[in-house]
Amino acid sequence: MRTPRPFCSNVGGNLGALAGIAADLGLGKVLDKSGPRGYFYAFLIAGLLYPIALLAIHVIMPRMTPLDENLEPVKKP
Repeated sequence: MRTPRPFCSNVGGNLGALAGIAADLGLGKVLDKSGPRGYFYAFLIAGLLYPIALLAIHVIMPRMTPLDENLEPVKKP
């Protein structure tokens, strides 16, 4: 089984952290400008992102096949 190289996992973690910082700064600016009603839109967008992402994943990859430890498709008994 292949293991991820440290470089790839470090880059992914760093990009995730930077995206979180950018999201916090952006949301802070929106809430400063819009006041308390901005929370409605923030929670609306956050609540809709999961179903949209789930739909996108199912459209991109409609059939998933389980793999064994050698990355070969598992045969049904």
